[in-house]
Amino acid sequence: MKLGLFITGGVAASLMPGWLLYLRTVQEWDIEVALTHTAQSFVSVAALEAINGKPVALDTAWLTKGTAQHKTLSAGLDAIAICPASFNTCGKLSSGIADDIVSATAAFAHCPVIVFPAFSAEDVGARREVVLRRMEEMGYRVSRATFPAVEVADGGTKTGQGFPTIDKFIAVINQEVAGA
Repeated sequence: MKLGLFITGGVAASLMPGWLLYLRTVQEWDIEVALTHTAQSFVSVAALEAINGKPVALDTAWLTKGTAQHKTLSAGLDAIAICPASFNTCGKLSSGIADDIVSATAAFAHCPVIVFPAFSAEDVGARREVVLRRMEEMGYRVSRATFPAVEVADGGTKTGQGFPTIDKFIAVINQEVAGA
């Protein structure tokens, strides 16, 4: 499996170095990593590059290299997983906005793009379903994975919608690639 792991801003981004190591070593997947500017507040580029043995695609390089990096990055990928997908990134995808390395590469990809939203209806209300539906209408595959009740940073509890476990993530990727 050759996967694009595209990480956007959100606390769940801090899990991605461990996930990357697992996907590379246990699943034996070949991974290309891209990060939004905001994701860099939650995860270290150096850690991702050390774990993956490859450079991470960043907005700064995309804007300065003078190449169509958003097209070449997705070449040969079996799938792109945007994980975690922030509400900001999902809003961009649902509106056809392609102004960073993640949203532009997703927009121009010729492989399945699977979006793993990292927010629940408890976070954004009815806007969640509107944004998810619009992304699906744009051709993105949206994971609607559920999770058990978890305590969140503000001391509250969330149930039902949001970020998947790594096992569900792998199952969704395999299912989408098999069905492509």
